[in-house]
Amino acid sequence: MFKLRYIPFFLFICFLVALLCVSCISKNKDYKLPTMSLRDLGEYEYYWEEGRNRDWEKDIHSLYITLLQRHPLLCDGVSYIHTKDAAFSHLIYGRRAKKEWETFYDQSIKHEVSEKIKSLIMNLSLLDDIEIILSLSEVLALLDDSHTSILVYFWDEVYPLEFSSFYNGFYCISAPATHENLLYSKLYAINGVSIDEIIERSGSIIPHENEYFLKMLLPEYIIGKDFLIYLGITDDTGEVGYSFIDSEGHVSKLTVDPIKNDELEFIDTVSHNINYEEYLMHSNPDENYWYEYRPDDRLMYIRYKSCIEMIDIPYSIFVKNLVNEIKVLSVSGDVDKIVIDLRYNGGGDIYELTFAHVAQTMTGIYKGPIYILINNETLSAGIVYSSMLKSIFDNSYLVGEPTGAPPNFFAYGGVYELPLSSILYTVSGGAIRMSDYNAVAIIPDIYIPFTIDDFKNDHDPVLEAIKVLEY
Repeated sequence: MFKLRYIPFFLFICFLVALLCVSCISKNKDYKLPTMSLRDLGEYEYYWEEGRNRDWEKDIHSLYITLLQRHPLLCDGVSYIHTKDAAFSHLIYGRRAKKEWETFYDQSIKHEVSEKIKSLIMNLSLLDDIEIILSLSEVLALLDDSHTSILVYFWDEVYPLEFSSFYNGFYCISAPATHENLLYSKLYAINGVSIDEIIERSGSIIPHENEYFLKMLLPEYIIGKDFLIYLGITDDTGEVGYSFIDSEGHVSKLTVDPIKNDELEFIDTVSHNINYEEYLMHSNPDENYWYEYRPDDRLMYIRYKSCIEMIDIPYSIFVKNLVNEIKVLSVSGDVDKIVIDLRYNGGGDIYELTFAHVAQTMTGIYKGPIYILINNETLSAGIVYSSMLKSIFDNSYLVGEPTGAPPNFFAYGGVYELPLSSILYTVSGGAIRMSDYNAVAIIPDIYIPFTIDDFKNDHDPVLEAIKVLEY
């Protein structure tokens, strides 16, 4: 059976495309999806006989049962919820609060998921493996939950381009050497279909909570032949025309055929080589957390790239050293600003890191402003941390761009494997509620977008702006 090659889980991206609903199926069978409640799971009767379709049906049934058992929207019972008060108790006082439970069950969503599963099973003979996988992804997208998704694989055929998402669109950051003029140009259409239309079509396919996360993921999708076919943008031949506009308003188009993914390394391309030495946040790529005092700017910079404790630098040691330095600098009057950088923090374990001593030191000794940096790749536990830090410190400001998830989201997921295809997927098992209202994202107090010009010139506009801020 078809097996995928997976890239690491932290990339957090699932591949998906619209479910193909075909009405001309086996009219001789009056198929009715069995009730799949937890009381009668054993009553399921398979629709397909032994073979390829039966194998896929077993996998789909397995995923569906996991959803019913685990996901808060589909589980007819209570789910664990981590509230703002619980987070505050742990992150500040270093102790866990009493567990809370809540019901999120939504019968209408369960019905919609069941109908999609039913249609997919009945259409298995009409779909190839990729279509089935993408159809499953669309089922998961119904839950509006990026923690519930099919794990990513490499496209078999891709186009020799690379894009990155910025606040105002997608820009080319790598192109064939014969088309060097496309570098830093803005993509505005593919085969005549506008980017706005592509985003809209993809929204029902890619699991996400908000548009910022969706747009961040899309560059990985729009270079895949299969994805563009399923969006209806190209046909089986795969020939695609990418349309661009440069900074001076000049329009250009690249018509290109897909190539095998493993042949990309043999293509002569021109790319932007990031000078990581120019970015303070990237200066210690192998460390999940670190800090650096910048005497010329009278600024203490604290970087949290991931909410996962490092083995070689225990968090308790890191906190102790950080606290001692903040004390010394505060007493001597040599620090005017503190920056806590949570950009590109994809999350981790909210119970592993506590701000107890750091928070107490800052509130007791340091009196200046605290800037909390966020962007569309601040996710999961990074969302919890940014929300809590903003609540802890009165003189704090969120700076950057909106986060890639809202303050209230589903999480506490597990990684599961479909028994026959070995496809990996994740399903949320609880919820995090950091706000009393349902915002689409954590919105910065000071909005500073990262532009294509900043990228081109290896410039960090957020950190540079903070250096001259008067508050």
